[in-house]
Amino acid sequence: MKKVGTLPNEYAYTTMITVYGKAGDYGKAVDLLEEMQVSGMEPTVVTYNAIITACARAGDGQRALDWLQQMKVASVPPDSVTYSQVFCCIFLFRFCFPGFIEN
Repeated sequence: MKKVGTLPNEYAYTTMITVYGKAGDYGKAVDLLEEMQVSGMEPTVVTYNAIITACARAGDGQRALDWLQQMKVASVPPDSVTYSQVFCCIFLFRFCFPGFIEN
C-alpha cells in the first residue's frame, strides 16, 4: 500500500497481520503490529487476536500469554476469541508438555 502512496489504516494492518500469522510468519506479523503503533494507531482486540491466533497456530503458549498481558497493559479488553486462542495454547502445552505452565 505504501508503495502506491496509500497509507494503511487499522483494518489493513490487522488484515495483513492475520495473513502473515496464517502463513506462519510470526516475525513479520509482529513487525506490522509495531509499525502500526509507530504510525500512531492503537491495536484493537481484533489485532491482538490476530497475533495471539498466530501464536496458537505455532503452538507457542508463552507468547500467547505475553500478548494477553500486553493487551491488559494497553487497556484493551480481551474477548471470547482471545481467551479461546490462549486456552488452546495452554491446553496443548499443559497436556503435551507437562510442567510448561506451573500456575
